[in-house]
Amino acid sequence: MSGKKEWWDTGEFTFFRLPRAVIDNKKYAALSGDAKLLYALLVNRLSLSASNGWRDGAGEVFLYFTNAEICRTLGCASGKATGLLRALEGCGLIRRVRQGLCRPDRIYVLPPEGMVKYGTGKAGNRSSGTPETTTPESGKPLPRKKEERKKEIRKNDPILSYTDAGAARGAMAPRQIVENMISPLRGGSFDPSLLEEISDLLYDVCTDPSPVIRVDGQVRSRDKIRQQLLALDRGRLEAVLEQAERGTVPRQRPELLAALCRRM
Repeated sequence: MSGKKEWWDTGEFTFFRLPRAVIDNKKYAALSGDAKLLYALLVNRLSLSASNGWRDGAGEVFLYFTNAEICRTLGCASGKATGLLRALEGCGLIRRVRQGLCRPDRIYVLPPEGMVKYGTGKAGNRSSGTPETTTPESGKPLPRKKEERKKEIRKNDPILSYTDAGAARGAMAPRQIVENMISPLRGGSFDPSLLEEISDLLYDVCTDPSPVIRVDGQVRSRDKIRQQLLALDRGRLEAVLEQAERGTVPRQRPELLAALCRRM
């Protein structure tokens, strides 16, 4: 033996924590592996939301994790992402609260059956978050630099980062802009389900944190696409809706996005 540590024992990993009860408790036996992985991701997100002060009037921490983020993270389709959230909600591991106005659902992550909701505050009882570095002498966590914490929050919470940036510019959040675009068209001649598809598409594209996006077969700057989409006027939006209803533009996200961008 050389005394060198194995790659899996170096302590250099960032881990996602999954409560063992989710694996051992028969109540959750029917959950798929992807559903359990999603639960681990949501548990990990809790500490970031708490650090940002995302608490409701009762002091409960909530988070946002859109279908687009789930699809990108797990490499799945939107329908499966919706099914995974429903499965977790059906088992009592999460609770969702609808916000309306094209805003994503608030997600409350609940402890598995048999776990207390509030821990003792000891390191071994932390329910989520990135493992903190400790000093070899005391085993106490080293304080994390404020800027590093901000970067981590921005990286993991795209809605937060974009809303903060918009607030700094005195701009409305994208969800309100999208709602202002779609709202005048509701109750008219357009298919309500198509309006919701367009609304969700605009919101997801505008809050996705990745720097680039593929549009009509080309890799484009997401910032530029975001600015263009949020500047769509009613006439351009109606033209794309009419094309989709006539069938000249397929009602699929890539084709709808390409049509919206080609109208500019």
